[in-house]
Amino acid sequence: MRDFFVAAAANVAAGCVLWLLRLLSARILTRKRKRPSGKTHR
Repeated sequence: MRDFFVAAAANVAAGCVLWLLRLLSARILTRKRKRPSGKTHR
């Protein structure tokens, strides 16, 4: 039964990490969108 619990814990941990990465990427994208430096520099 230990293997099952270990697999479940790993699954939950991976899901949390993916969720955090999505939040971080979304924040970075919003920050980049707020500062349109690329358009000004061309």
